[in-house]
Amino acid sequence: MKSPTLLIIVLVAIAMTGCDKAGRYLDEASLAPAMQARFDADASAYVLGAGTSTVSGSATYNDGEELKIASNVRVRMYPVTAYTSEYFGHLFQGQAVATRSADVTNTDERFSSYSRVTGSDAEGNFTFLGIPEGDYYLYTTATGPSRAVVALYKRIIVQDGQNLNVVLDGK
Repeated sequence: MKSPTLLIIVLVAIAMTGCDKAGRYLDEASLAPAMQARFDADASAYVLGAGTSTVSGSATYNDGEELKIASNVRVRMYPVTAYTSEYFGHLFQGQAVATRSADVTNTDERFSSYSRVTGSDAEGNFTFLGIPEGDYYLYTTATGPSRAVVALYKRIIVQDGQNLNVVLDGK
């Protein structure tokens, strides 16, 4: 008969599979990247200010077979800060298109309120009016093939008085 101690060790090891060093079960949320940068409301506030620029464009994505229009979706504009750069870095992992939903933990509850929001029309066209000069991320999501979420973002720089046309296409 084999040693009962060895059997207990093996059973504990099997039970601990999928646990962290403290013995807690690792679920998908605990595997999600956690924000390290601190949200800075002062550094983000310029997105809410008044400006003289217009940012317009269209949102499209390639579903692997053809170009699709991101119609009737929300398009957000976030200020580029250390916080938003880390956030989008986690979401997109160096790519301009994400075809899966990525969760980021430890996000600041004020994050979304320091952004501008508009909607795209049936042709994927969107417009932001009265934008102040600055460095921004444009971000949107659309429903792609097999009902998967397709997320797109692009970094833009807006000059005072500029009419900037952007193609938000994941390139």
